[in-house]
Amino acid sequence: PVKQNDFIDFNRDRLLVDSYANRGTAIAQADVNGDGYKDLFIGGSAGIAGEIWIYNPQTKKYLKSESTQKVFEADASSEDSDAVFFDYNEDGLMDLFVASGSNIFSVGSYQLTNRLYLNQGNGNFLKSDNFVMGGTENLPTYFVKTLDFNKDGKTDLLLGHSFIPFRFGQSGSMELLMRVEEGFVNATKQFAQGFEAAGMVTDAAIIDYDNDGDEDIIATGYWMGFGLYENRNGSYLKATPLPGTEKLSGLYNAIEVADVNQDSFMDLVVGNEGYNTLYPPSAENPWVLYVGDFDSNMNEEQVLCISKNGKEFPIAHYLDLAKQIPLVRKKAAGFNAYKSMSMVDLFGKEALTKSKRLQVTDLSSAVILNASGKRFSILPLPREAQFTKIYSILITDYNSDTIPDLIIGGNSKLAKPEWGIQSASCAVLLKGEGNGEFTGVSPYIAGLFETGEIRQILEEKNSDKIGLIFLINNKPIKTYKVK
Repeated sequence: PVKQNDFIDFNRDRLLVDSYANRGTAIAQADVNGDGYKDLFIGGSAGIAGEIWIYNPQTKKYLKSESTQKVFEADASSEDSDAVFFDYNEDGLMDLFVASGSNIFSVGSYQLTNRLYLNQGNGNFLKSDNFVMGGTENLPTYFVKTLDFNKDGKTDLLLGHSFIPFRFGQSGSMELLMRVEEGFVNATKQFAQGFEAAGMVTDAAIIDYDNDGDEDIIATGYWMGFGLYENRNGSYLKATPLPGTEKLSGLYNAIEVADVNQDSFMDLVVGNEGYNTLYPPSAENPWVLYVGDFDSNMNEEQVLCISKNGKEFPIAHYLDLAKQIPLVRKKAAGFNAYKSMSMVDLFGKEALTKSKRLQVTDLSSAVILNASGKRFSILPLPREAQFTKIYSILITDYNSDTIPDLIIGGNSKLAKPEWGIQSASCAVLLKGEGNGEFTGVSPYIAGLFETGEIRQILEEKNSDKIGLIFLINNKPIKTYKVK
């Protein structure tokens, strides 16, 4: 099983209502032993080593590789949040980059060191030290993407740091690692200054959105919208909000790229929180997150609110809020008084003005259509896609009609009672109509009944028929074949 560690956010961050410790581990596929078949790297959570699984074409099954396991066991204390195969040293063998994430560890902890494993042939790996010239600050890395920023034919890396441990709500960042002769160099300050305040980024798309021949970046995440980083011919990345989406903000977990309306411009598909909530937000009544030192003890608190009739009300349980911020008891002596008190009543306008304020206005998982590289517009996915938060999106063509289809999955079982878990969905097949719209396919027709906390869906590439690989928290890897 893809076992998750037992860390519970709420024991440390008392005012969080939703967990960020169950985002899942890494999975990546490549031919690591040169036999022409795609093998798997399956990451481990903190305390559990990652593993290489070799595909056997005779049995059509994967077998764990024991020959290289000691290399990964040495780094078992890290959490493998994402991974990607690429040929780092251009020797024709697929090397492995593993991102170290998790909000368990403090900034600077050795467990947050990202890792590069060099393929020695036959699927055996050796860890490479000091592959980034000058090093990087050890921040939790939540995603890694490959790109060729300056079109020199070498693989560069984009790293995403969602949020800072112990400081949820403060902006995360991204890093651009450029490949040079000696290894990677951190080129963020030189080429991508907008990365330093990118927001609580959870995912990014590498996309040539304007069809000018270079790779741009669109990033999204928690309590934010979409940031466009336009590649100016490899000289720098210009940071702007994504045109047409400036007023959108959500709790986005995933973003993928496809030309869903077949106009030759690449569109986006994004996974958001979904509509299964007691407190649906809107532009007029958003969810609001205040981040500030409300009790002047040199520590930040995060207070989540819902809006109603122009007022903002905290959603945290009274005892949690009063224990974290004792002055609350002076304003509200008990549950009865607390239930009708707004943020202004509890903390005053001055304290709120000094705090950082974030908001969420939209929860829809959606298609974001690209109008000729000039403007984007949002088109919510159908009802079947809105039952739960979406963590994984696979772009595929399951019926071979050349129109992109989607297979999506999510769910989350770690949330406080006043907020509510989201586990109402199984994996969902959405049939593309060719105009940007999608139609839900019944699980009885699709044959997909996969439940649980789905974190990754990959297309298996070891046969003529489409295969699917599901990574689900605390469950064995599951595979499907499309008939």
